[in-house]
Amino acid sequence: PSAPATGAARLILADRLGKALAEGRPFVVEARALAATGAAAEPMQVLNGLAAGGAPSGAGLLADFRKLRAVLAVEPANVDAPWTARLLKLTDGLVRVRSTGAVEGSSPAAITARIEQSLQRGDAAAAQVAWAQLPEPARLASEAFGAALKQRVDADQAIKAITDDAIKALSAAT
Repeated sequence: PSAPATGAARLILADRLGKALAEGRPFVVEARALAATGAAAEPMQVLNGLAAGGAPSGAGLLADFRKLRAVLAVEPANVDAPWTARLLKLTDGLVRVRSTGAVEGSSPAAITARIEQSLQRGDAAAAQVAWAQLPEPARLASEAFGAALKQRVDADQAIKAITDDAIKALSAAT
């Protein structure tokens, strides 16, 4: 096939694979077909590693995160604080107020709000950056979520690389 036909096929297949990613379903057939077009080896390696099970969907990540949110937003206890301060800290979890706008700050509550907002926008990469800013106990408690988030980000980056490469190939052929 000609270079433009291969580039066009690669774009179509990348789009189909992207839809499978968005739905969180396996994409073995799409990945094989995309590899047959000569897509770059590195992004294909990432996609082939996820093809059988699919990558976590944005909706799935958001649902998983919401199950963890309360645990992740807790401030680490300050064992040097007076007992009255620690007691008051325990009452913080009774009522939660979450901001709907941009959330600034480095507290666990602010970071978890940014993670959730990023996931709601479909920006797994921004959610991953925010997740990495959580205190170590929160990251350890949510390792499985962090791994799923990384899978999604890696898959999104691989699809973007393949799509960008296909567009460059089409542009060069015209």
